[in-house]
Amino acid sequence: MQPDRLTIKAQEAFQAAQRLADDRRNPQTTPEHLLAVLLEQQEGVVPAVLRKLGVDPAAVRQTLTPALDSLPKLTGGAAGDPAGGSSELVQVLRKAEDEMR
Repeated sequence: MQPDRLTIKAQEAFQAAQRLADDRRNPQTTPEHLLAVLLEQQEGVVPAVLRKLGVDPAAVRQTLTPALDSLPKLTGGAAGDPAGGSSELVQVLRKAEDEMR
């Protein structure tokens, strides 16, 4: 998926997910990073949809933390380029693009 096809908010979320992966020293940006960022948007669509479904966004965040903690980490020197998207994240973005059509 081409980033310019995303909404501004989606582009911002993707960039924030990359920063989160970098901050956590993860070599790739994963769907877990993107979900974590989307859950932090208090007025965002994801928390609102979860609440509408009767799911507490805080509970999702709590179960997401161990998943983020279990991701591989880079060791050694300074961080390099921004974390690239994992194959799972690429799949998620492709499915999102298909849904847009």
